[in-house]
Amino acid sequence: MTAMTIVEKVLARAAGKEVVVPGDILFVEPDLLILYDWFGLSDWYMDTIDKEFKLERLPYPDRILFFIDHMIPVQNEVHGRIHARTRSWCEKQGIRCMEGEGIGHSVAVENGMDRPGMLVAHFDTHVSTVGAVGALGFGIMKELMMPLVTGKMWLTVPETYKITLQGRFQKGVMGRDLLHTLVADLGPDGCINKVVTFEGQGAESVGMDSRMTLCDLANYFGATTALFHPDKVTLQYLLRNAGVEAEPVVSDPDAGFSGSSHYHLETVEPTLICPPTISNAVPLTERAGTEVHVGIIGTCASGRIEDLEIAAEILKGKKVKGAFKLFVVPTSKRVFLEANKRGYINTLLEAGAFVSSPTCDFCYGKAVCLMPGERAISTQTLNVPGRLGSIEAEIYLASAATVAASAIEGAIADPRQYL
Repeated sequence: MTAMTIVEKVLARAAGKEVVVPGDILFVEPDLLILYDWFGLSDWYMDTIDKEFKLERLPYPDRILFFIDHMIPVQNEVHGRIHARTRSWCEKQGIRCMEGEGIGHSVAVENGMDRPGMLVAHFDTHVSTVGAVGALGFGIMKELMMPLVTGKMWLTVPETYKITLQGRFQKGVMGRDLLHTLVADLGPDGCINKVVTFEGQGAESVGMDSRMTLCDLANYFGATTALFHPDKVTLQYLLRNAGVEAEPVVSDPDAGFSGSSHYHLETVEPTLICPPTISNAVPLTERAGTEVHVGIIGTCASGRIEDLEIAAEILKGKKVKGAFKLFVVPTSKRVFLEANKRGYINTLLEAGAFVSSPTCDFCYGKAVCLMPGERAISTQTLNVPGRLGSIEAEIYLASAATVAASAIEGAIADPRQYL
């Protein structure tokens, strides 16, 4: 039997084949399809299915999840109409619609909807978040229509790039810093048309929250998607969070990879993504002291318990500096409740943070508006000019720890000095 990577095993199962190799063109049956309520996009799906395909009922509604996680809270009639139509359409189609539970990419993982070996598709590339539990998530944009109406989609089997991890992070260094280090080392196109797998002894020391961050933003270094080899951390997380008993799917020992890298986690330093692109990665030390005016901890990339815990630890007994505005947005209701139970929310509020209910709106500029000349330091997904208001503003991307430390100083700061 030909040896296969975890990626090839998932796709072989979904295609009903014993063996697949990179370059094969397959028709596969995804296990889960995820949609969200983006402006115009949800209407396009619903109109096309209702008016062009004239489908009263999609063939596999039990494989579909629809999330209402944008435009929360509703601020005008247009947003309200989008939400209302989404609810009624999902009810008509027999589709599960989750509203108010949080950001879909994270909620699906937290609730055990994604499991090792599953194939998941979404419009959005950040569905790669599901790789934290060893699922394979593809963002396929409007091609999602095909599996919605037929239950199948086509794809080319990608090559697999292996990243082996050893050791553990220094205190104050997070998965986000490793991600930015990978951008610096591999470049923005280092893994184009490839799937990245994270494995090795050091992977077990990387918590599920950092795993979600690393997989969520794998497109920063060009990867189509990414996933961690399921291990005992994965299985314990699924059992604890969702009562799911899962079987791991892993690469064969002699599987072939297109390339590989090794990282000793203790050598990773706090690292930033600087404006104006996600490819501009530099050590934090190069920009330390740069004045910043707004901080955001949240979005699907970095608003989980690990992020809120370290932010609260850094900010405990301290205050956000002067007019600096710190926004904290838990990724889900589950995370919010747990953070509140542990006292993190009180600590962050006492320090001067504004804490929001879960929403995507702080990531794409609906909830925060930078003025010309202002700078943000944020855990969000993109830093393109205009993402948060003025095109003459700047966005630095960093870990939750770095954002919290920078909030104290009103300038980019190394979090390790506060821990």
